[in-house]
Amino acid sequence: MQIKLDITKKVTETLDTSGISSLITYIDIPLYRDVCNDLKFNLFHLTLNLDNEIISVLNKQDNPKFHNLNEDVILLIKQAYVEFGKIKGMDTVMWGENKLPFDSCYQTWDYHLDEKDEVYEISGFSINLPYGGMVLNIVSNNPVTITFELNECELYTEYLAFSNRTSQLNVLMDTPLPRKGQSFIIKN
Repeated sequence: MQIKLDITKKVTETLDTSGISSLITYIDIPLYRDVCNDLKFNLFHLTLNLDNEIISVLNKQDNPKFHNLNEDVILLIKQAYVEFGKIKGMDTVMWGENKLPFDSCYQTWDYHLDEKDEVYEISGFSINLPYGGMVLNIVSNNPVTITFELNECELYTEYLAFSNRTSQLNVLMDTPLPRKGQSFIIKN
């Protein structure tokens, strides 16, 4: 069963991708020239902060899993699809988290910022870059949705159980370190 939530104007508050919960979030996003025309990407391992509006939408799903929800329940989502549609612009910062970090890399898709613009921040590790973190600052005034499957959700009422699961998921997604050494070995 697929669940689609409108998180417009509350992306940063709703999606906990910052690692505060100790859960490492991964981002799978294609960063290409025309990304602003249709921004969509996958997130792996995130928690959804529950407010009254989201709780009421989830309660309407007519699934016993979502009965008795409150703001203290931790909703862990293993995989979700986030869709912004056409955006005004975006800034992206990427960096290394290895023992020898690489310099930061910045990319901007030009935009003019107005007072009424919404700026959303999403962060995590890149699924495509071993131990590379990234922060996306997205400027958009259009609707934003998150879609996920019911079987990709886990609910926790106790932090200890959530913390144990977090450790398991962090190990599952552990990206191997790049191999050290020479690219080419020349023998005499």
